[in-house]
Amino acid sequence: ILTKTAYVSICGSDWYTVNHGRDYEVFPLPVGRPIHEVSEVVVESDDPDFKPGDRVLDVGYDGGLKEFHLRTALQLVKLPADGALEDLLMSQPLGVVLHAARKWPSLLGASAAVIGQGSIGQFFTAILKMQGAGPTITIDKEDSRLTISRKMGATHTVNATKEEPIQAVKNILGGEGPDMVVEACGLEDTYNMAIDMARKGGMMTFFGLPKY
Repeated sequence: ILTKTAYVSICGSDWYTVNHGRDYEVFPLPVGRPIHEVSEVVVESDDPDFKPGDRVLDVGYDGGLKEFHLRTALQLVKLPADGALEDLLMSQPLGVVLHAARKWPSLLGASAAVIGQGSIGQFFTAILKMQGAGPTITIDKEDSRLTISRKMGATHTVNATKEEPIQAVKNILGGEGPDMVVEACGLEDTYNMAIDMARKGGMMTFFGLPKY
């Protein structure tokens, strides 16, 4: 199946690959690396399930910055015929967030905090709302992101540049930490913040990718 790139999205892991690299990698990287969030359009196909013009999501792939790709049916997921491809591309990061959230127990009525409100953090905020979580507090350094998080389901927001996040969250919750803390930044400081923020016996999800 020959496909052509339509849109790509930059993952946080791509930033680390370009700026730090991994021990087993040699620069310059192969053509197309490191992008792996890619929406494409089928150009040619000998598979009856994929026809020219079909819109697809390329999964399990690290080379999205090429114009054309030779793929198999197992590497592609069909996308709806309607809707903007740049929006549908977000189903890839949403999918990995859903994979993490499926490991949670019921959070119905539970308090929660999400550290970081980039796209991944925003998805976690929305999923917590859909799962019926109680007070949901989002933490970020950008007011614009915190404003969006309210639309995604946050009940409270904390700007980490204006107040100390752990104390601010505990003040909102009457002195206790949250039942669930989601770390969606991938920084050493926010990993430690999550550990110190969660209530005794609480749960934590570490999703952000630290420097490695």
